[in-house]
Amino acid sequence: MAKGFNGGIRNYRQKITGLRTDLLPTVGDLMFESIVEGSAITGAPGQPVGEGDLKGSWRLESTPERVRVFSDYDYAVQNEWGVRRGGGAYVQHSRVGGRPSVALTRMGLQKIVNVAAFMVMDRNGGDAGGGE
Repeated sequence: MAKGFNGGIRNYRQKITGLRTDLLPTVGDLMFESIVEGSAITGAPGQPVGEGDLKGSWRLESTPERVRVFSDYDYAVQNEWGVRRGGGAYVQHSRVGGRPSVALTRMGLQKIVNVAAFMVMDRNGGDAGGGE
C-alpha cells in the first residue's frame, strides 16, 4: 500500500491509466452490440435478420486510440436510411431488427461511454482501475 502524498498520486495515476486502457475497448464492444444486436442503452433495434448476410457483415476494429464499427456491404447504408440506391423505398422484410441502428448508436454514444465507465469501474472493484 502506497503511503503519503506521492504514494496517493501514484495510486491515482494507476487508476486513471487502468480506466483509460479498459474504457475504449468496452465502448467498442457496446457500440458493436448496439448496431448489430440492438441495445436498451441507445434504443437501437439492431440489424434485420433475413438470411443474416447484413448482420454478419459488421466488424469491430480496435486499437488503443480508436474504435471502428463498420460494414462493407453496400446495402448497409440503404438499410440504415431506408432508401434504395437510385431512390425509392428500401423494403425491410425481416421482423427482427430495423433502422436506424447506426444513427441511434451515434446519438447514444455518451450513454454508452457512461455505462462502459461503470462497467470498467465495477470490474476493478469500484475503482477507476489499476488496483490500490
